[in-house]
Order: sequence, then structure tokens, then C-alpha cells
Amino acid sequence: MKKKRNKNALFLLPIYERSEKFYGKHFENAYIDKNKQNEIKFVFQNRPRQEIMDFFMENKYLISFTDNENKIVLTLQIPKEYENEITLYKQGKYSKLSKDFKERIIALNPGYSFDLNIILYPSEDDIESLSERLGASLPKDSEVFDIIGDAEYYEFKK
Repeated sequence: MKKKRNKNALFLLPIYERSEKFYGKHFENAYIDKNKQNEIKFVFQNRPRQEIMDFFMENKYLISFTDNENKIVLTLQIPKEYENEITLYKQGKYSKLSKDFKERIIALNPGYSFDLNIILYPSEDDIESLSERLGASLPKDSEVFDIIGDAEYYEFKK
């Protein structure tokens, strides 16, 4: 059974200018390392095609490559210019992300553009609709998507 993609697949993969589709069928997920939160782990079930391996091996942000037990883990540093975006992302402040980053997220995830537009640019109607569904009053500047959780983090053992 194929594992469901976490939020990182939508929101963090665009940092490296590639969409989830680029990573191919062996891509499992991307995780923020619990121990080193300035790193993203790309996990593959099997060795990805050569084009993908070349992309990682030539990437200036590559920190490490691990190949064990049918899992390939590639660790990339989060570029300094994205540290503020990542902080907002971790806090669930999707609407506060920069316009450029929002546009990159939407452009690299065309199949999700409707949902992403609501998440990244929530209108008063979107917030009101969520408020009604929850049966609670929400502030006008509320986010309409949940904060990241355990599925986006992973504690990697050495």
C-alpha cells in the first residue's frame, strides 16, 4: 500500500525547485529531522532513477546519502534564504508565507492549486465556512489548514 504524502511533499519540495512528481514512484516522503531542524530527509523505498540521483548528488545542499534496507535517505540542508518560510510553515502560518514562495508552491503542485489557494490565501468566506463547520467563532486572521504534526517530522537513528 502506498503511503500518504505528508504536508512537506506540498510545501517543502518546492524549495529545491522540483515537484513531488519529479521524484518518481519510489519517493516515500520528505521529513524534517527532529534532531536537526535545518535539514530535510528525502526517503525513497528503492533507488530512484538516475536523473533523480544526479539531481541530489549535484545539489549544493546535499549533506548525506544513506542506502540501507531498501530505503534510500538523502539529507539536504534547508537553504538560509528559506529559514523564515520554514519557521512560518512549522507554526502553521501558511497565509504569512512570502508571495514568491506561495507562487512557487502553487506552480509546482498544479493538481492541488484550488486547495492551496484557499490555504495560502484564505478569504473571510473561507474562514467563516471553517468557523461554521467547527461550530466555533474564529478570528478574522485565522489559518484554514492544520499545523504540521508527527507525520512531517521523523527522528532518524544513526
